[in-house]
Formats: sequence, C-alpha cells, structure tokens
Amino acid sequence: TNQSTSQCACCNLTKQNNKYNTEVPVLQCHGLADPLVPHRWGQATHEIIKSFNSKAQFKSYSGMGHSSCAEEMEDVRVFLVNLLTDS
Repeated sequence: TNQSTSQCACCNLTKQNNKYNTEVPVLQCHGLADPLVPHRWGQATHEIIKSFNSKAQFKSYSGMGHSSCAEEMEDVRVFLVNLLTDS
C-alpha cells in the first residue's frame, strides 16, 4: 500500500524530540536497488531525522538491494570505531 509521508511512523519522531535524541549519532544505509523499501523513502526518513539531529548520516549503495554489501559493512565499522573512540 502507498502511504503518504504524513502517515509514516517516522514522521512522529519530530514530536518526540528531546535533548537525548537530537545528539545521537545515526548512520542510515540504503541500497539504490532496494525492491522492498524505495530509496526515496530512506531519503525522506533521513531528512526528517536530520531536521532535529545534525549527527544523522545517510549513505547510499549502488547495486545493493534490501540486503548489505561489503562497502556498507566497512562504513558501519568506521562509524562504530569513530563513535567508540570519540567518547
């Protein structure tokens, strides 16, 4: 079914803003070839999160479907290492 952006659960995130979820590092990854969740939905979700959390990152992966790839796993590894060494 098609849902408008106003009906998606992620849109309620802005109503739940507080000092804790506005500073949480977020890495959102999405395959450009995802047949289940359109890439534009991932981008839209990122824009909502980014509107209240400047630490949100969004990465897209060419040829990746609704799965993972080596490039994504390396990005996750780097994200976590940076997160753990910055604290």
